[in-house]
Amino acid sequence: MKSIADEEWQLITHYEFSKVRLGVSQSLAFTFGGKRDAIEKNPFITDLESIPLRGDGFGAQNATDAWDMLSLPTFYFIDESKDDSVIPTVFDSMFGEGGFEEGRPWTSQSLALIIKGSKFQGQFGFDEQKINHFQQYRKVGSKGSYALKNVYEIENPASTWNPAYRLLVTQIMEYSEKDNLVWVTYEYQNLSKDTLKDVAFGSVLDTYLDQNDSVSVFYLGKKRGLYIESGDYRLDFRFDVTNGMDNWVGSEYNGIFIENFPSVDSTGQETNDESTAAEGMLAAKIKDDSAMAFKTQPVTLKTGESKKAAYGVSVTAVALVPEITLDTKDGTYYGGNHAVSGTWKDIDSESGDIYAVINNKEPIKLNDEGLLNKPKNDVHKWSLDIPEAQLSGTEENKIVIYMVDSDNNRSKEKTFTLQYNRKPILTLVETTGEIDGTSAFNGTLKWSDEDTDELSIYYSVDGGTKQLLNKVTNTNKGIEQTLSYEIPSSALKGTKPNYKVEFWIEDNDKTSDLKELNLTKTNQPIIQTDFSVEKNEIIESESNSYTATIKNTADEPSDWSDVIHETAAFPENVVVDKTTVKLNGVLVPTEKITFDTDRKLKIALDKITPKEELILTYTVTSLEAKPAVTGTVTVTQSYSIKGTSVNKPVEKTSNIQTFMIRSQELQINIQFLEDKTNEKIPSLEPITKKGKSGEKIDIPLEKINGYDFSKVVVDGVERSLVGDILTVEFGKDKEVIFYYFGTLKIKSSPSLFDFGIQTGNVNGMKVDKPDISGSPLVITDTRSTKQKWALKAKFSEPLKSLENEKIIMTDIIKYRNSAEKVTLSDGDNVIFTPENANLGEYNISKDYWSKGEGFLMDFPAGSIKSLGKYHAQITITLENAK
Repeated sequence: MKSIADEEWQLITHYEFSKVRLGVSQSLAFTFGGKRDAIEKNPFITDLESIPLRGDGFGAQNATDAWDMLSLPTFYFIDESKDDSVIPTVFDSMFGEGGFEEGRPWTSQSLALIIKGSKFQGQFGFDEQKINHFQQYRKVGSKGSYALKNVYEIENPASTWNPAYRLLVTQIMEYSEKDNLVWVTYEYQNLSKDTLKDVAFGSVLDTYLDQNDSVSVFYLGKKRGLYIESGDYRLDFRFDVTNGMDNWVGSEYNGIFIENFPSVDSTGQETNDESTAAEGMLAAKIKDDSAMAFKTQPVTLKTGESKKAAYGVSVTAVALVPEITLDTKDGTYYGGNHAVSGTWKDIDSESGDIYAVINNKEPIKLNDEGLLNKPKNDVHKWSLDIPEAQLSGTEENKIVIYMVDSDNNRSKEKTFTLQYNRKPILTLVETTGEIDGTSAFNGTLKWSDEDTDELSIYYSVDGGTKQLLNKVTNTNKGIEQTLSYEIPSSALKGTKPNYKVEFWIEDNDKTSDLKELNLTKTNQPIIQTDFSVEKNEIIESESNSYTATIKNTADEPSDWSDVIHETAAFPENVVVDKTTVKLNGVLVPTEKITFDTDRKLKIALDKITPKEELILTYTVTSLEAKPAVTGTVTVTQSYSIKGTSVNKPVEKTSNIQTFMIRSQELQINIQFLEDKTNEKIPSLEPITKKGKSGEKIDIPLEKINGYDFSKVVVDGVERSLVGDILTVEFGKDKEVIFYYFGTLKIKSSPSLFDFGIQTGNVNGMKVDKPDISGSPLVITDTRSTKQKWALKAKFSEPLKSLENEKIIMTDIIKYRNSAEKVTLSDGDNVIFTPENANLGEYNISKDYWSKGEGFLMDFPAGSIKSLGKYHAQITITLENAK
């Protein structure tokens, strides 16, 4: 349909009919709203609040209801030969005279809207909707008609069942003389700020014709649409048009939209095929009230985006339509003009023209001058030619014939098909193949011909003598047929590596195109195999490797494809390491390797060319058996190599190889670690014990100088000792860890400090460097975290005379360190603190006493009261000893 420029439209303020003449006294009128407003030329209602509403459940219940009927595209037949000359096609009456709705389509709906996940905006809408900025336009149309256009806004506030939205709706009704249709086009534009998601738009028509509210609804056939027919009138609704409504249905009025389109993506009767929806079949059995509903599929509209939807309505009246018959049947086209003939009849028109539509192209008029209708309403014969230039000589001609009378009424269409007399068609299923030089070649071809009863199929080899392959009977003309054939080996003899075979089919006077089959001669593969194993014997849990050598020693050409290497089944506890499989030193992709529950290794080698040597290597591993293996296990292996050559199987089995698996000598690892740090005890190395599975041994607890035993852990689980013995079992226990913790201790100490025999001096004296008996004073620190410590000394017995215990000397024995002299008493006195607390051992005697530090006697003047032997007992202790 020609687009309409905005400047062609003229603003109007009153409802108007637009009419297309059908005959002398008949027209089809179309308008927006109802006949009452168009006939009376009422002004447009812009103030919806002024519309009289009803409260009885019938008619307009709110302003939006009223607007819906005032914006509905409606059609009326105008028949001036009848008393009631305006014949509606939608229901527009009330159950009584008067009221706003009388003469208006109050039961139909111009805009039905569904949003996914929201409630159906059903017939008559909701009170909350607002209709704004309504304007109507007209422009001069075809054949004395006007094109009409409505533009208005719908504003819907958000509610519990629907989101807020704002739409600009444009409606156009325009007659197209070329299509003989009145186009009804909607455009819905989203004026909302937000995207309008998954919305479908549609309409509901309460069909009504010739005072029949239950008028039947029929299919137009070929998924084109629907029509209503009653008495002398028929109205077609075409949805197979540009921007056509996607889904449509004809049914009972009540609930037609929501029941047939319960969701935005529901489909309708457009899905029915010709078996149930051919032309003239009922769309539904109507009991009380018929209707049509149609909609788009869901769309998502961003702000400013729009959706167009349309349908076309035919301009016809049943009683005025010319009747036409067609004598011409489906047939074969042999070139030249093609004659068509039939009869026609028309009630009142002066003349008629015959049109042909060929393969959906533009209609052509077959007669130069109008066919005169004299006498009227009588049967007339016609015979005309379709020009050769309009017919295809290379494809099927689908031809539609119809008549248009001088009153612009169009007959029903008549169709037939012409097949061009083409040459026979032959195709080969196989265009390449292989032969072995001794066998015939078997293949399949397909052929068809449109008109010859018997045909001959021929072949030649390398351009040689023409050979008859087969004679065929054409029982299904024009239908492709299949033939299995055989080229005998005698036709393919010789030493050539390649043969070209040409095929063709002949009918009485035409020959098909040549089809070529290329055959390659291939020699039968001659397979050599070798198989070896790396080791004759392994210990349980060890690995072994295989080498398989494969070669096709046949001369070229020798095709050997789809080759599979497959081993014998491996025993339990022997597995193939698929990551070690190599072909000629290159890893084989894992998708070509299979090792499943059948315990067979399968490797896809694909194609092996002649003289090509393949060396396949892979490793197998003996898993540790439970229970353990006793004695030996023998692994016996071979492989088969399988493939096809010229569609025949070729297979070879290798030699056999064996190896032995002996039971494993098990071991238990023993470690000695420091608790918390897991560091090795310096004085002890790890120990490994070996034995047979099930054998038990006792491991005694090691005594480690400077360390105390903490715990023992076997394979991550702490165990208890029996006495100082841990019992473990080979095959069950694998790792033993003895944990110790370090200590701060006095490793050794002197037993006597002897200051010797000294001459007393009343003026005082000092005596140092006593003779030391026993062991040196040594401190050891094996703690994992070193801390500062101090050495303390005190009298456990004071310095007193051995002759008279009552004589006690005090403040005489002192200890000299690097910082001071410390006088000993019966309380703890710190005598030594190491400068470096990170050493493991401190030899006080060697490293400090030999250098001037240590115990001494300091006698002040007058302190010696009595001569004789003196003795004291000193206790040395460690502070922070942890």
